Amino acid sequence: AAAPHLSGALGRALRQSPDPDRAARAAYAAVWSRQASLQREFALFGGEFLMTLDAEALRGWFAGFFALDEEVWGGFLAGWRGLPGNHHHESRAARLLFGLSLVPKLPPPVTLKLASFILEYSLKHGGALMRSLTPFFGDGAYFSEDAAPPGSPRQVGDAAVKAEIRARVGF
Repeated sequence: AAAPHLSGALGRALRQSPDPDRAARAAYAAVWSRQASLQREFALFGGEFLMTLDAEALRGWFAGFFALDEEVWGGFLAGWRGLPGNHHHESRAARLLFGLSLVPKLPPPVTLKLASFILEYSLKHGGALMRSLTPFFGDGAYFSEDAAPPGSPRQVGDAAVKAEIRARVGF
């Protein structure tokens, strides 16, 4: 699904400049939009939370999760723009609404574990979860097609591979 976007972004970037860093940023931005990256941050939080649960808590979690409308939980599991039900998760507001609608369906012990894990996760990963739910925590680091990563682009990544690409391209 992302191949036409990826190839188009690479073609445009390489026509503008043979710089491999710029081409890589363009490719990344074509596949991972800022919105998709925020959605992924939310899913990563959920995956890490599930790994902390014992069997009983997992049963409670999934009983609550699958008590949501099928389009809502199906959209979460699909997890990619353009797939059915993803509109329930592709924006910050939609993810926040999803979370708030899930909490009352969870058994109280699981809700308590979730609240505790939100705090633990936020201390460990900074604003990643909150950033995925609300704009008040910023957008975080993101390399768009035109943005340059910190430091000199020549110092980011595998220098030997970049030197080989430059030699082959004549740059």
